[in-house]
Amino acid sequence: MLKKSMMWSVVFALVLSLSAAYDTPTAWALPPDTPSKSTAQSELNALTVQAEGSMTGYSRDLFPHWIDQGGGCDTRQVVLKRD
Repeated sequence: MLKKSMMWSVVFALVLSLSAAYDTPTAWALPPDTPSKSTAQSELNALTVQAEGSMTGYSRDLFPHWIDQGGGCDTRQVVLKRD
């Protein structure tokens, strides 16, 4: 009888050999239709940056959906930390 570790090695080798028998899609380095660096740069240069507007009337209390995520953090804080 095969040892457990040897059995898993055989299963793994079988899975690898079966996956090699089928055509698998090739990963793309860039998404399709990605503009060239020069095109992207010229489009970025064409953007207009607007001056900051007034914050009058803004309140975080207007956005109650930032639920608690534990550890004293809400969803907004968790996403900011993640990104």
